[in-house]
Amino acid sequence: MARDPFVSPLVTTQGEPPVSLHSRVPLAPGEDIIELYTAVAQTGVPNYIGARIPVKTSLNIPVWRALLANYSNTSIPDFLEFGWPINIHPENYNFPHNVHHSNHRSALDYQADVDLFIDKELRYGAMCGPFRANPFPFPVFPAPLQTVAKRDSDTRRVVVDLSYPSGQSVNDAIPKNTFLGEPISLVYPSVDTMTEMILDKGRGCLLFKTDLRRAYRQLPVDPADYRYLCYCWRDNWYIDTRVCFGLRSASVMCQSTTSAITFIEREKGYSVTNYIDDFGGAEIAPLAPAAFASLQRTINVLGLEEAPEKAIPPSTCMTWLGIEFDTVEMVRRVPSFRLEEISDLVAQWLLKRKATKRELQSLVGKLVFVSACVPPGRLFVSRMLESLRKLRCNHHRCRLSRDFRRDLEWWRRFLHEFNGVSLIASTVYTAPDDIVATDACSSGCGAISNGQFFHAMFPDFVLRRYSRRLPVHVYRHRRDLRRLRGQNTKLPKAPRRPRDHGLRGDAHRTRDIDHRRDLRRLRGQASRTKWAAFAEGTWSNLRTILRTYLLFCFFYWISPFPATVDTLETFAEFLARSFKAPASIANYLGGLKTLHVLFGYTVDAFLSTDIALLKRGLQRRLCHTPRQVAPFTPDILLRIYEHLDLMDPFHATMWTLILLSFFTFQRKSNFLPKGKFDPSKQCTIHDFTLYRDSLLVRIRWSKTLQCAERVLSIPVLAIPNSPLCPVAAFRNMLRLNANYSGLAVFTVRYSSRVVPLSQSVFDDAFKRVLVQAGLNPQLYSLHSGRRGGATFAFRSGVPVELIKIQGDWRSQAYLLYPKVPLRKRLELCTKMIRRIRSTRYPPP
Repeated sequence: MARDPFVSPLVTTQGEPPVSLHSRVPLAPGEDIIELYTAVAQTGVPNYIGARIPVKTSLNIPVWRALLANYSNTSIPDFLEFGWPINIHPENYNFPHNVHHSNHRSALDYQADVDLFIDKELRYGAMCGPFRANPFPFPVFPAPLQTVAKRDSDTRRVVVDLSYPSGQSVNDAIPKNTFLGEPISLVYPSVDTMTEMILDKGRGCLLFKTDLRRAYRQLPVDPADYRYLCYCWRDNWYIDTRVCFGLRSASVMCQSTTSAITFIEREKGYSVTNYIDDFGGAEIAPLAPAAFASLQRTINVLGLEEAPEKAIPPSTCMTWLGIEFDTVEMVRRVPSFRLEEISDLVAQWLLKRKATKRELQSLVGKLVFVSACVPPGRLFVSRMLESLRKLRCNHHRCRLSRDFRRDLEWWRRFLHEFNGVSLIASTVYTAPDDIVATDACSSGCGAISNGQFFHAMFPDFVLRRYSRRLPVHVYRHRRDLRRLRGQNTKLPKAPRRPRDHGLRGDAHRTRDIDHRRDLRRLRGQASRTKWAAFAEGTWSNLRTILRTYLLFCFFYWISPFPATVDTLETFAEFLARSFKAPASIANYLGGLKTLHVLFGYTVDAFLSTDIALLKRGLQRRLCHTPRQVAPFTPDILLRIYEHLDLMDPFHATMWTLILLSFFTFQRKSNFLPKGKFDPSKQCTIHDFTLYRDSLLVRIRWSKTLQCAERVLSIPVLAIPNSPLCPVAAFRNMLRLNANYSGLAVFTVRYSSRVVPLSQSVFDDAFKRVLVQAGLNPQLYSLHSGRRGGATFAFRSGVPVELIKIQGDWRSQAYLLYPKVPLRKRLELCTKMIRRIRSTRYPPP
């Protein structure tokens, strides 16, 4: 594609693209714009100070001045009437001599979007042109254009790259931390700002928001700065007279303007905040409609253009800054698709070794977005920010440290467990002793609160327990005490006891202490053995349950252990807000019961009739049908086969996994790890024995084989001249991955290295293949092979007992896998009808 040309006293290019619809616009000489620039530039100061020539704008300046009479920033009406200075320091602007210019590839690839943008802005009067040549009497460097995709839109945003060339650009001459010589004290609102407004208005308050259309493009620029806002397109020059995307000071101008509107609404007594061009508010139900109407009316009276399609009238549920707020449930929610997107991104980053500054900025931005709902998550972004600060340019790269990867691993585990919901609860921080202060000694304790106090002696059984522990403590640390004997240290003494108390003599005492120590060691080993009864997956589930339960107790100020019946009931109702399946709630209660046993607490509350009734009620209220993946059939496998390139090593690996899951009935975890490859759990190259017409697969670990009690051997036979032959697929995969010498059988290549294939990477690629094959990726997964193989075997007349052995099912759950076709069920009804017809019954 040809480079975008322009005419300039300094630069010329060739290869002109076709003339667009801009050729219909008359080529105005632009005397007015040049005269305005000259009149303002001659003063040497911004227009609002020197010439004070009003610029053309649709803003209602008298209304601005009247409504902002008491506003702290009195310069806002002047900026809007005479143009915003872009805050450039001309003495720092290094004109880019002999720098070749052309618009960026993103603009050249989407010329239609740039054409529409320029036509629209010309109609709005936001730019001047087109000019056949540089309209200024001195050399001007035109900034290149580029486009970026908009979220939830097919159109693209046109951005003026005022940061090009690096070191000699317009943005390089604009200070970051000051505006017109004053420090920038601008603070953008956050999710916490809306949260505080909701807490102030109370549960059930109504939320509303609206947005400005073309927010930047409604703000005029100081005419003295027109020379810095030029660009070329299709051999024509244009001068921007409005704030443009890509200008360093643009966000400061827009935020300052919308903050003035927020001030106007707050003066009326309404709670409103603003983020750049977005306005959001919260009010009690009786005042919310009036507050929303007042905000829209103010925007209209000031001469600004609102985007009515983005406005949300008062409601108890609203999305603000990407976070959904619910004032009835008093929760904040992160959209599920955002969580999935960020989870996939973190999984990809765990495979990285190096990253550029731009990539780090994208990652940190998305994690900070989630941290808006989970404040503790900000702790696990700080080290990423340290890595980001070390990089100067966007293309600079850094090596990901071990601490960086640990933070990523925390995010991976957290996002896997987080349901996207966080509570909106008021947190009051006080000094440590403001509410209650306690203290204790070896004989008693006491506390004081609000001028009232109590004190008490410890019971006798506590004192006896303390007196028994003290001599043992002294004896075990006698060496340290002997070392301290020469210092001014008072050693504790054992209390006096009768001579017949315990064993007599040092030898007996030493033996007694050794026995007690060994007894404690045995008890510790017994405790660890009990904890070892659970698999790693069960432990992961228990940790999730414990974190959720402790967070629930923390927000509602409930003592977590031991749990009472009331605590369990409220916890179950809390889970029912976000859980769809009653079985998941029962799983959480069962895990909490297990934790009580491990921690040494009673489980009487879990066995109460109230909890049983609650579980039954949740089943009736939720009425959830578990989602099951659809089974694979030979026809579906052939459709997938048609969209795979078996000469590609990764596609060959995918096809082998699909066929093995179909013919062996095995789980995905037998072949692929969730994270790091574990040779003790996943099948290695030594677990496959390849014969001429068959393949023997040995399963040493699975969901039902966790204690190495046996090895499951599964034979797989070849299917000659068939694309569904698992033996041929396995042999083809080994041939294409012959360079890999590790233990893993199923691998994937990343640039120059080959690593074991993980479940998440396989799932992402498999979904894309399903879409290409015209299949719904929500209905199928690799588990469809296990279910489809069992179903196909059942329909082929294989006894269910043999199916159970092949799939290594321990329970009767395998009976849910074979899907009985409708014609088989019709046979039952047909036989009953035949029996009735063949038998004569007496008339009724």
